[in-house]
Amino acid sequence: MKIALAIPAYAAAGAVDPAHNRSRPKLNPQSPSRYPSLATLFPEQVRHDPALFSMVDKKLFTHQGKRGFYPVKNNRAIGDDFFCTQDSMFLIHKTSDYDAFNTIDYTDFALSDSSCNVTSNNLAWFAVNAPDLQWEGEDDWPVNTSGSEVVAPVDCSKEGTSCNGIEYVAAIIPLDSCGTSARMDVNDDGADIVVFENQIRNGAYSTSGNSDTHNGITTDAVVDFTVKCSYLASYEMTSDHMTEAGMLRDTLDSNAGDIFDFDVNFLAPTDTAGANTIEIDGKIYAPVTGDHSVQVGETAIASIRLTTPNKLIKMQVDGCRMKNLGGDNGIISYDFITNNCPDVFTSAKLIQDPNNVEGLAVVSWTMFEFVDESLKAYQVQNNFLECDVKICLRDGDCPGACTQS
Repeated sequence: MKIALAIPAYAAAGAVDPAHNRSRPKLNPQSPSRYPSLATLFPEQVRHDPALFSMVDKKLFTHQGKRGFYPVKNNRAIGDDFFCTQDSMFLIHKTSDYDAFNTIDYTDFALSDSSCNVTSNNLAWFAVNAPDLQWEGEDDWPVNTSGSEVVAPVDCSKEGTSCNGIEYVAAIIPLDSCGTSARMDVNDDGADIVVFENQIRNGAYSTSGNSDTHNGITTDAVVDFTVKCSYLASYEMTSDHMTEAGMLRDTLDSNAGDIFDFDVNFLAPTDTAGANTIEIDGKIYAPVTGDHSVQVGETAIASIRLTTPNKLIKMQVDGCRMKNLGGDNGIISYDFITNNCPDVFTSAKLIQDPNNVEGLAVVSWTMFEFVDESLKAYQVQNNFLECDVKICLRDGDCPGACTQS
């Protein structure tokens, strides 16, 4: 993830700004124990991405076995942190230092789609009391609190008063809604990636918007945070191994690169339709659990499913093959899907998004066996399926698509 920050010039006058927000979080800091978990800030979002909440809670809401917001790294308050999951982007950014935020209300914050805001529980703006955090050394207090060493000012709500509240804005951003966009790119290692991007905005006039101003000026304080998460676009997976990225994930200092997860399953006919069944040519198939055997000459069917479908992307199966590790000269294999094209000899077929189910592909082929001296002694060959998958933008064509009719 990358964060781009734009902060406009701030004009200050001697008089108290009539728009001064006495309810600004840093003027009313809470005890860290009031926030025992991320769910305290985002109660409506837990069910959408439980993996995110687990990750963030372990890193930011747990300290020495106790629960409470603890944004500390190397004895200093973190400036920002971010997480990328299969479903969401998460950003938390320290705003204590922004004087321009004195005239902002928490309801001003929104994502690129303005309907995603505090009311929709996509954003939170809050502050915690520094004295409850365990800093080492008195010299850290001014640095961490962005204020004086006074622990309890008489009236924090007065404009210009320095308080010990450490203030943050946090956002949970869906990967395929709330104005999130997607584009293809290449990382520093030369690997294809998918980049998802959104913005956290505040004030009536965002630097990214087209709102009118008053004679070329605006009195609204504005900060735009551009949030990006990148995911690798090429994957290799097998029927008996977990998904492996085609290239190494990005380093964290340039991107919180993540990988998409896929399920690869052999399919078998069933009489009952269910949540995980697939209808193909009028027949119902279900994923096979445990070992699966297909006779040579019979049709084998397998599904490749993106674990978390996304409205902005689609997947393309570029290749599939059967492999055996016990060949006379090591690994032997035969490709029945090559460059997104099915193999004629094995009567292979490839169905993308069957019945308009997003993030799903079905491959079928006539089962074969390998002719190899080392395998003659085996009555049943222990072969496995391996496939290559590419992620592309849903509103465009995937490169390398089969051109055969």
